[in-house]
Amino acid sequence: MIPTHADVVSGTWNFRDIGGTPTPDGPVRHGLVYRCAVLSGLDPAGQEALVKLGVTDVFDLRGELEIEREGRDRVPASISVSVTPFHPEDGTMPVHAAAADHADAATPLERSRRYYAAIPVFGPAQRSVATILRAVADTDGSVLVHCAAGKDRTGWTIATLLSILGADRDSIMAEYLLSNAAIGSLRDWLRVKYGDDFDSDDALLGVDPSFLHAGWSSVERNFGSFDGYLAAIGVGPDVQEAIRARLLDR
Repeated sequence: MIPTHADVVSGTWNFRDIGGTPTPDGPVRHGLVYRCAVLSGLDPAGQEALVKLGVTDVFDLRGELEIEREGRDRVPASISVSVTPFHPEDGTMPVHAAAADHADAATPLERSRRYYAAIPVFGPAQRSVATILRAVADTDGSVLVHCAAGKDRTGWTIATLLSILGADRDSIMAEYLLSNAAIGSLRDWLRVKYGDDFDSDDALLGVDPSFLHAGWSSVERNFGSFDGYLAAIGVGPDVQEAIRARLLDR
């Protein structure tokens, strides 16, 4: 997997290739699925890097109000951008940007766990994940998935993809936790967007194993199994097999 260095694609952060993640059928192929944070700050070098990496399709998981607040993706015209929001109705501010909300007495960790538990049963998030999975199955190019920080909505989407590929939960978790290397970049970006006095602890700016476990527990509680979840969101065996055929050397 590509490290989460900011200089991989200039103007964003938390960028990596999910290739190399181990599965029973061998490692995930490189160069086909990438993930990162927001792309509204890409400079010419970053745009050129996306082209060189072979990215053809970008999926933005942010809502429209979020996009207005943070900026639209700045990618070359040759790259298709699809807005597939988890929160289309109100552009809900992502969990990492809600540090000033003290109305809820829950800790930041507990708020994040509640958020992840809600993702599998939330209709717009289901449709977003399904759209991206079908694109991975069908596209001839490379897919890049992002949200604001590239860690929560993107993290769940990629975890679901890796589950289809047969990766075990330890391997999925290891890939997910790489986002913690980008906490400093996220904090810097939030201070630019929301003011120099913005502050939050790493519990909110990073990811924790309990977050992903909360989502998985929700899947088991509401759908009985991961296969039940995929069936509910409309990702059938044919799509799953097409994903495996593209991303695994079997």
